[in-house]
Amino acid sequence: MTNISGGLLWIVLMMSYIQVFKVYHLSRANIRFKHEVTNGTYDILAYWLAELAATAILLTTFIPGTVIAYFMMGLPSEAYPFLLFLFWLTALTTESMLNVITKFSENATVSIVTSQAILVILTVFGGGVFIAWDQCPDYWVWLQEISLITQASRAAIMAVNDHLTYSCAIGGSGQCIGPLGDVFPCDASPISNGYCEVDGRTVVNVLQGTIANETKWIPFGYLVLLFVVFRFTLLFLMYVPVERLMYYFQDWYAGISSRGILDAQLGLRRVEGQLNAYIELHQVDDEDRGLKKRHIPQAVRTVSDKNTSSAARLLSPEFVNQSDVQPLARGCALEWKNLSVILPGNGKKLINSVSGVAMPGRILALMGPSGAGKTTLLNALGNRAPYAKIVGEVTFGKRPFTAADLVYVPQFDEFNQNLTVYEQIEFVGAMKCQDKREMRRRLGHLLTILGLADQVHTSCKDLTSGELKRVSVGMGMISNPNVLFLDEPTTGLDSSAAYSIVKYLSELSRATNVVVIMTIHQPAQMVFDMLQDLYLLESGRLAFFGPLSTTRDYFAQMNYECPADVNPADFYLDMVNKPPVPEDTTITWTDKYYGSTLAKNVGHLIRVTTNASETAGSPPSPPSNVNRFLTLVQFFSRYYWRDIGFYWLRVGFLVVISIFMGTLFLQLDTETEKIPQYSGAIFFNIWTALFSAVAATGLLAADRRQAIEQVKNAVLTPSVYCLAQLIVSVPFNFTAAVIYQSIFHWLIDINPRGESFIYAILISCGHFMLMEAIMLTVVAVLKNAMLSVTFAMVVLGYLFLFSGFFIPVRDMPVSISWVPYVTPTRYSFDGYLWQVYSTQDFDVSGFPGAVVTGKTLLDNLYGITDVNSWGMFGVLLAWIALFRVTHYFFFYYDVRAYLRPPTASATEEGPTKV
Repeated sequence: MTNISGGLLWIVLMMSYIQVFKVYHLSRANIRFKHEVTNGTYDILAYWLAELAATAILLTTFIPGTVIAYFMMGLPSEAYPFLLFLFWLTALTTESMLNVITKFSENATVSIVTSQAILVILTVFGGGVFIAWDQCPDYWVWLQEISLITQASRAAIMAVNDHLTYSCAIGGSGQCIGPLGDVFPCDASPISNGYCEVDGRTVVNVLQGTIANETKWIPFGYLVLLFVVFRFTLLFLMYVPVERLMYYFQDWYAGISSRGILDAQLGLRRVEGQLNAYIELHQVDDEDRGLKKRHIPQAVRTVSDKNTSSAARLLSPEFVNQSDVQPLARGCALEWKNLSVILPGNGKKLINSVSGVAMPGRILALMGPSGAGKTTLLNALGNRAPYAKIVGEVTFGKRPFTAADLVYVPQFDEFNQNLTVYEQIEFVGAMKCQDKREMRRRLGHLLTILGLADQVHTSCKDLTSGELKRVSVGMGMISNPNVLFLDEPTTGLDSSAAYSIVKYLSELSRATNVVVIMTIHQPAQMVFDMLQDLYLLESGRLAFFGPLSTTRDYFAQMNYECPADVNPADFYLDMVNKPPVPEDTTITWTDKYYGSTLAKNVGHLIRVTTNASETAGSPPSPPSNVNRFLTLVQFFSRYYWRDIGFYWLRVGFLVVISIFMGTLFLQLDTETEKIPQYSGAIFFNIWTALFSAVAATGLLAADRRQAIEQVKNAVLTPSVYCLAQLIVSVPFNFTAAVIYQSIFHWLIDINPRGESFIYAILISCGHFMLMEAIMLTVVAVLKNAMLSVTFAMVVLGYLFLFSGFFIPVRDMPVSISWVPYVTPTRYSFDGYLWQVYSTQDFDVSGFPGAVVTGKTLLDNLYGITDVNSWGMFGVLLAWIALFRVTHYFFFYYDVRAYLRPPTASATEEGPTKV
């Protein structure tokens, strides 16, 4: 009977817990829903109905799993039509409940922790397995009855047992006595071999505590009611969001508070003053709004005017014969020759034999239509194209270009939102610079140049997108690199923020004499005019390369003159999307450029510049791995302390669950009738520990992205990162385990021995670390938070199904009997069960004076004999080490291409054309 109830409960839990993976999707969908409702795109009632219909249809795809599990257990087919609909309704009700939960927070981590806590609390009432329904303390009965898992499992167990009859051994009193002393009335005369038959519903009434005349339709009706309540609560929160409810409450509170009224008046005055100041500051005559050039700062127009004379010289055929040609810049230049990027499968050339040079102290902009190869070229130059073969030569200062020379700022910033501006940049500096004192002096100067001096103590999560982009630049420049690459640094910024970024980059390049290359897509005119050099691509080939000041006259000579009222960047991008000669589409912009006077003169200028280029010294050596390790330990300690999603939400979850479980199984007596409650407490002790670690999956995925980006920029190495993360996690997990077990263990009084308490702390800490190691490995393989959470449900099912808790290992089918031996929780379960039972004796309920030892119960219930509990803990540690090492190898595999020096050294395309 216990196995049947446990099996049915497991199907109910499978249909419920698998919905947790949807929390991340629901959190993002809520944000999108708010935007679309604000824009008038969605009708709320129509959206609610459509989402319900789609969910109901898609949840039917989970039904095949229940069919397989049900009939493999050999349960009666007569009950399955009812159970089919019941399991589907269980999944739909759970999804509705989780949907309501996500409406209360836009933070997916908070929502998933809340969802986990609620599901764990509701699970304890499931099936009457962990605590019989008639033995629930009076103060928790209300929660038991509104638990969807209670109602679903109760209906399932009733439906199945309506079609079952059990055989039971007759005791000396002529009654049927169960293995734990339970008494069952026989439904027929004793069978000849000393057994009698007991009706399935009778067994359920005795063991699970159901009411004799209760039918399966009553809990089913309660489940339907819960579904309706959750769905209409969701509809209400769509019409009246939580934020609006909070506003109504605050408004009501302010209305009855004189202080609230005064604050509102003062706030209105502040807003009025700010609005007036804004109007005075930004007042512009209507006639000026259409003239873009008048908004270009005077400094930019002056630079453009200065470049006019040099542009005329570069377009002159006599330029190559002039002896007074001066290099564009002094210092070390970055040069690439005949660079091609070739896909290994089909041989397609993403970049086709391009050459160029980037000068120190100047900004080179890579431009071109979408798909022209801007980012691909940048990745090839920076050794970030492991997906392709790179052919060509890249040098810096007359020596091979190395990763130590470069800092790459990606298009999408990866930040630790809990660090301040100063801490974020200082961390990168400490990881890359040996001289910490010089680094911190440079940091102060850098913050001033970037306009971040007033935000040094501001958390990164409170910065604007433009300020975050400047922090990215600061993280790159703190190590004093020779070359700075930026992939579309103005993407997602308004024109003012984009201008600010390019302005700071221009000042930074001149102040530090660093080589700056950036991809940019359709910049505003005032941003475009601040650039010094332009590299225009057309389908992976070079369409134009030269000083920006030459572009207008160059294209004008080809009868493509840019109108005065048109943004040149837009004009040039539109132009290279069309053939230069409409009548002959075989001629490309690449052909036109290489045949021009400008190309010859620019080539001559490049040769002069590269010949004058200084020879670069060896790149600076990074700090030792020991120093990097210590810096990372400090970083992770600060990070985990500040981010509630990693450990503090887990601690809160554990405290809530431990108080709930402790009051549910309060001060258990050592009697055999309490064995199911002992089993329930042990199960949830371990289940809660493992389940709590899943909530941090989203943060682990974000950390992985940040770590990979830092490996690419030579900030850290895989071994140092993985080791530091492991070391710092230990004290946090141990502290969480102490808090958890200090409440759980003593409220239940599961075993009064001190050794048992210490073991409980260590085994909980081990389970935290085991699940962390598993989730790190899963994230490294799947590389997606939502998929990883989904897979975590599968992992948790595996860890419990084959732990020996539900079915003793000796009773498992031969075909799968080997699985428990490769299941980590099989060993930790055995060790913990031995610590709880082996040193206690239990009074046999209903038989005064009769006693059974805990070891006998372990043998009868779980098939466990003579277990070395501390040896089992050692096996758990070995499993943790195995998964940690596995995570390291997966992480190393992902970044291995970025740990090697660039391989682009051989040419296949012949001499350079520029």
